[in-house]
Amino acid sequence: MKPIDLRQLLKKVHALLNIEWTYEPEPESKPAPAIASGPFAVPAGSDLDELIGLGEIGHVRKILEKLREIEQSAPECGDFVVHMRTIVNAFDLRRYAAALEAIRSNHA
Repeated sequence: MKPIDLRQLLKKVHALLNIEWTYEPEPESKPAPAIASGPFAVPAGSDLDELIGLGEIGHVRKILEKLREIEQSAPECGDFVVHMRTIVNAFDLRRYAAALEAIRSNHA
């Protein structure tokens, strides 16, 4: 379940196999709104710190467990949990970390 940097992996495959990639046009999609800009209820600072720490080590399973715990103990944070779970399930830990840092700085 450890996340990998797909771009880095594809660069290595390209270099090792000496192949050329062909690309299809990406479908147009709207970017997900930034969590910090919405009127979301956010969990306590200690929960945010724990989520950030888990993201730094890439422990996706524990992040999802912590989000479940927050969802159960603080139902008002449901929108936050849904948004963060979507990011984590996509293994986008950079965006996950950036969103949590933005929240922490806005609610410090």
